[in-house]
Amino acid sequence: MNDKLPMLLQEAQMTLWLADAAGSPSGDPIFYGGFCNHLSLQMEYEGVVIKASGARYGRQYHADENHHLDFGQTWLVSRSTLEDFKPARNTQYVLQLLWTAGRQWLRRIYFGVTWQHILWQAPTPNQFLCRQSLRAQYFTADSGTITTPPPVIPPAPVPSVLQPVPFSRESPLIPGEYLLGFYQWNDTVTVSRLDVIYWPSQTQDTVLGLEVGGVLTGHTLTLPAGTANVEATQSQTVSFTIPPNSLVRWKILSGPDAVDAAWSVALTMLISGT
Repeated sequence: MNDKLPMLLQEAQMTLWLADAAGSPSGDPIFYGGFCNHLSLQMEYEGVVIKASGARYGRQYHADENHHLDFGQTWLVSRSTLEDFKPARNTQYVLQLLWTAGRQWLRRIYFGVTWQHILWQAPTPNQFLCRQSLRAQYFTADSGTITTPPPVIPPAPVPSVLQPVPFSRESPLIPGEYLLGFYQWNDTVTVSRLDVIYWPSQTQDTVLGLEVGGVLTGHTLTLPAGTANVEATQSQTVSFTIPPNSLVRWKILSGPDAVDAAWSVALTMLISGT
């Protein structure tokens, strides 16, 4: 029986922390829930060739390992300062990459992360990317089922200040599957608006449902069918709360099959503290 599970490398959900003196994540994440436009992971060994006296061939001994990460993201700046994130010199960070496939998840946490370079790039007139190259000392990996996923815990929300929480899916929206992104907060949060951009199905509406703590809440968002190759957008004003320590996901409830499905959806849930 085939037990292989395909993971899409580029669908990694990224979270970055400053490292403390012990090398562990410290404080609130610097960014969280991010999805990359490009991702490359490389592992290499630093080897020393040892050749015993009289031996015909030498043998390579792995003295150390290096990890190189290269990713690109949409260029983002702070609303208040209009400045982007600039990694500090001689400072270590912790980077988490989280993948999901069906009801399974896989996670890597890279430690001893330092920056090598940042490239601001405009591939097209309508696209601006920030490509970043990092080095890490090592990573740990774990996995499990979606019933016990490692959630992304964003910074505590502030009352009256809207905080965007991203969910996305590049591939077709197949009923029963989920958008990328799952979160939880240590405090109660209020959801006030949903913004979505997507490529619509031409045959049937697609309905998304909010799942909190593994249970559908009844809050839904309908993506109407539309014209082929025409990007659609919509916003919906809502008002409901999410209890603390509850895992939040968006599930695809209904829609056409893969051939006619909507695709490439990006949904932003705007929340604030209570």
